[in-house]
Parts: sequence; C-alpha cells; structure tokens
Amino acid sequence: MKLSSNLGSAVVEIIIVVLVAGIMVGVPLLITAKGTDDAAKLAVQTAITNFTNKVKTTGVLKQEDYDNLVLELEATGNAYNTEITVQKLDENPAKKSSDSKGSGIYYTMFDTQVKESLPLKLKEGDTITVSAIMKGKNWVESIAGFLAGNAEKDKIVAQESAMITGNPVE
Repeated sequence: MKLSSNLGSAVVEIIIVVLVAGIMVGVPLLITAKGTDDAAKLAVQTAITNFTNKVKTTGVLKQEDYDNLVLELEATGNAYNTEITVQKLDENPAKKSSDSKGSGIYYTMFDTQVKESLPLKLKEGDTITVSAIMKGKNWVESIAGFLAGNAEKDKIVAQESAMITGNPVE
C-alpha cells in the first residue's frame, strides 16, 4: 500500500514541475514573440508608407521600387502579398462619351493591371493604395487563435493611400 501512495505523489509532483516549467518558459517566450511581431508590423507599415510617399512625390511607380518593397517585407521574416490599386483621373471624359461633360471621373487599375504596366506614370490627382497582406499566420497568432477559438484567414497588416502630388520626371 505504501508503494502505490509514493507513486501517486511522485506523479503529482512531476505534473506540477512540468506545469511550473511551462509557465516559467512559455509566458516570457510568448511576450517576447508578441513584441517581435509588433516590431515586424511596424517595419511593414513603414515600408508601405515610404513606398507610397515616393510614388506620391515622383509620380512614377517603378519596378525597381516595387522590388525593393517586396525585399523589405521579406526581411521581416513573414510572408506577405502586396496589392496595389491605382485610381486614374480622367479629366476629360467627354471625349469618350457624349453623355458626360465637365468634371473628371476616376477609373481603377487593380493589382494585376498595375504590376503588368510597370513602370507606370501617374499624374497629379491620381490616387494609389498599397496594402500588405500576411500570408497565413505566425506561430504566436496560431496559438492565440487556437486558444481563443478563432480561425482568422489572411489579414491586411499595413495599408496606405495617397493622392499623387508630383509629376513624372521624364
């Protein structure tokens, strides 16, 4: 009888030691990972903002600048898709249709059209929207989502819009 009693208390002690070790290691690890994740999101937002501001002031969307943006996003250690949408101002739609005259209208170029048109010259009044969408989740978000019962899909991490103020340099 004494043998089974000692065995039972040993199992309880092992469980307690494993739980305490898990808490002592797991909590700081999660806190550190969350801080790293926040830093990565800030780096992504900064890269998107800098890219958008460069296009805004120069009026040109260049392949080289886009490639540098992709490299900056990859440097964070996470995988991102970028989406670029351009709204071009058509200042004289009356030339194309007889029923509309006067003020300009916008037409939209979506991601694939924009990337196929690089380098793309924009003019004053056009707008650009750039988004970075995280592919999948990192392990911190996976654990947090599992514990919360969320099955969140890809999400926009950073987005920036701007109206073109500079004219393309020839």
